This record gives sequence, structure tokens and C-alpha cells, in this order.
Amino acid sequence: MLGTAACFGRDTHFEELDAGGRRKARIRGFEIASRGKEGIHELLHEMWWAFLRRRKAEHGGFGRQAFGRIHYFLRTDPNDPKPKDMAFTALRRVVGDFMRENFPLGPGDFVFGEPVSERTVHSVRTLHLETGLNPRRLVKLLFASGVISKRQITLADHNITFDAEKGRKVVTSEIDQVPYNEAAKHLGVGATS
Repeated sequence: MLGTAACFGRDTHFEELDAGGRRKARIRGFEIASRGKEGIHELLHEMWWAFLRRRKAEHGGFGRQAFGRIHYFLRTDPNDPKPKDMAFTALRRVVGDFMRENFPLGPGDFVFGEPVSERTVHSVRTLHLETGLNPRRLVKLLFASGVISKRQITLADHNITFDAEKGRKVVTSEIDQVPYNEAAKHLGVGATS
């Protein structure tokens, strides 16, 4: 499953591959899995970044959208547990932890059936909804504060993600600032009307 995603894309089914493709996927999957959590995180990060550059993420479906068949394979149905649900618990935990650490999820969201209790990652969109600040203004503030990188600026608001606490601090600092017009008026400087 990991090798298929790495070699042939997130939506490719292993069963659809010919013998040569299956061999390539098995070898690559073994290379990834043999490195443990680090190897799996590297693959997930590559898939996540490739997804962000190409598509606008829809809230609530980040894992399904970014990881395709991997997410589909690992999902669980609490009403109809399958033996594979237990066999892949460790891999599901690694993928689930990656999603909690990188996706803009908060209270009310679920990762493989488990509720998210605290937001650790914001997107420009989720921070906009929380604060009411203009998304373009948020991007400028977050970039100027070093919270987001230059390569993130070109992404859609849903796809620009960052540490939630750092984002909140930037917004709090901005809200605490006195607007230029009010400061100029108070000091009696600037253009008069």
C-alpha cells in the first residue's frame, strides 16, 4: 500500500498493477516501512505537500483527499470492525498522528473515528473564521512574522497551514496595535481632512 502510493500515486490500487508494478511497489513499500515512523512520515509529507500545491483542501476530508487509498485502507467502521482494523493499529496511529500534527483540525473533527480535542494547526481559513480578520491580511501578517514560508503564500487559504499557537499570538499582537489613523489623530500628525 505504501509502495503503491509512493510509486504510482495516491489513488492507485495495488490490484490494478501488473506483475512488474507490484514488484516495484513491494520493494518501495518495504524500503519505506523498514525506516519505521520516519520513512512513513517522509512519504506522508511528500503526499501532503503535493496535494496542497494542486488542490484546494475541503475541510473534513483532508486525509481522504491527501492520502487517497492509504486513508481508505486504514479507515474504520466502529459499527462493523474488521480483523484488519486491529492488524494495522500501529500504522493507523502513525498516519493519524501525522494528520493531527499537520492538518487544520479542531474540536468537532475526527481522525479514524477518534475525536480531536484541541487544535494544534490552523489554516488561514480556520484562523479567519476564528478571528474575523481578512484572509489576505492574515497571510501578510503571518509571513511578516515568520509563521508561514514564502512557498506557502501562493497556496489557497485552506492549504496554508501553521502552528495554531503561533498564529494566535500574531493575531493577538495585531489586534493590540493602535490603528495608524487613530494614532495619527491622537498625536495630531499625518494628513488632515
